[in-house]
Amino acid sequence: MLDRQAAAAQIGAIIKELSHREIEDPTVEPDASQEMENRIAMASRFSTDFNTQQLGAPSGYTCPDCNGSLLSIGEGHFRCQVGHAWTAEALLAARDEGIEGALWIAVRGLHEKANLARRLADKAGPGMLSGHYEALAEETERALQVLSAHAPSRGDAGD
Repeated sequence: MLDRQAAAAQIGAIIKELSHREIEDPTVEPDASQEMENRIAMASRFSTDFNTQQLGAPSGYTCPDCNGSLLSIGEGHFRCQVGHAWTAEALLAARDEGIEGALWIAVRGLHEKANLARRLADKAGPGMLSGHYEALAEETERALQVLSAHAPSRGDAGD
């Protein structure tokens, strides 16, 4: 379509002329991977009517939603065997969330282990068993210090 400049009085005639033009539909060659994507999107949930191996080569990554293998279906696009689709940016963000969640689980687990070891040391009274639990608590607290140095700040925990 050509851009035009016209006086205000001529705009009506130009619009009328343009509205009567024949417009040819562009021909587009079918894209096999896009057709597969459309079949997946239109299929019922958990459908097995498609072979995801046709989408692309294994990417070496796993799906954050189902832990299945991700196939590389194009530059920066991935899909798993049950149909979850990911862009590279979304996959990276999901990895960040997963790692942060795992760090918080580890921090919480180490806190609980150290507290429980101290409690068992107190219950055991003086002796070798108490020393064992004290040593376990101290080792756990050292691991907690190392991990806490790399964990996100507490204010970021729910973000």
